[in-house]
Amino acid sequence: IGRINVLAALLGLPSARREQDRIAARGRAMLDLFGADRFGPRENDPAGVFSFGNRRRIEMARCLAAEPLRALVLDEPFVGVPPDDINGLSRMLRRETSRACLVVAEHDIDALDGLVDRVMRLEEGKVVSESPAARVSGDQGPMA
Repeated sequence: IGRINVLAALLGLPSARREQDRIAARGRAMLDLFGADRFGPRENDPAGVFSFGNRRRIEMARCLAAEPLRALVLDEPFVGVPPDDINGLSRMLRRETSRACLVVAEHDIDALDGLVDRVMRLEEGKVVSESPAARVSGDQGPMA
């Protein structure tokens, strides 16, 4: 995320401290975005103590904290996430990646609704169809 000079950080220079504070603030903002009620009071807990679905949220927040975000590749990002939360997470991902290239591999095609612009269907690693996301829904097999 940051461009902390190693020597400045080792020496504890103010410029390094400011950069570390900026990075920490960006990380907190992303965690808040993905669930202030879930993570706020426990922001210093190791990720391993959280449920699988919440660890997925932490992974997404960590990826989105990168600046500048140019590309993001997600492999089945909604596995383990409660179905009621998928639409909200999808909207957040769409908003936060609006200026980046987003590639998502997902079996649940309905989870991609509103998240991606184009959908490609793969079979045995080969593209067998491609279409605008608005024209794809239901159980059509693995998509990327």
